[in-house]
Order: sequence, then C-alpha cells, then structure tokens
Amino acid sequence: MKIVFSSLAYPELSLREVVERVDRFGFDGLELRVSDDGKHLKPELPINREALETLSSVEISDLAGYARFSSADENERRKNEKLLETLIKIANTLNTLGVRVHGGEFTDNNAISRIAESLNKISKLAEDYYV
Repeated sequence: MKIVFSSLAYPELSLREVVERVDRFGFDGLELRVSDDGKHLKPELPINREALETLSSVEISDLAGYARFSSADENERRKNEKLLETLIKIANTLNTLGVRVHGGEFTDNNAISRIAESLNKISKLAEDYYV
C-alpha cells in the first residue's frame, strides 16, 4: 500500500462517502477514523453488518483512534487502555495491521513515562492479535 486516504480530515462524511472517495481519488487504501461519534466507525464490537459491507471494498491501512495515555489520572489512563484494547480487536477483525493513537498532552515531566507504561502494557495484546 503506497498512498492512503485518511478519514480523520473528514469527520462530516459518512462511512460510505469516505469509502467512495478512496476509490474515486485512486488511493491504495484507507486510514479509518474510529470515534465515539460513530460517524465512520464506533469503537465497539461487534462491528455492525452495514459497516462491514461498506468496508469490504477497500483495504484499510490502519485505524485512527482517540486513545490518550499521558493523563496523571490513573482511571483516565485505564479507560483509554480499554479503548485501545477494543481498537486492536477491531483492527484484527478488519485485517488491519495498525492502530494509531494520540499520546495526549505533555503537561508534566512524567507524561512520557505514563504513555510508555500504557503502551507497553497493551503491546502483548497487540502482538496476540497481529496488530
């Protein structure tokens, strides 16, 4: 896959419109935005049948999720770790090898350590799901 269309820039488009643009503009694949608003895809399993049918005509390079891990609030990080677990399972279902996440805001000197800790904690699950 050489060049992909990212649906991150187009939250106003429906999933069908995003997939149509991938084909119309000659992209090799799609970086798929996965967000609670569910405009393209919600971060929940199982994936609904309509979304699976719409996505069947396009290769998905990666999922773009909204998990963040820099917060000093441990409960907030755990919630985001669970979100990343779901994104990994969705990626596996869609035969996608990657999940892109946002580390979060760097509000203090320990933010990088917290991000690394969360990502390291989830890395085994990603490996188990081939993501």
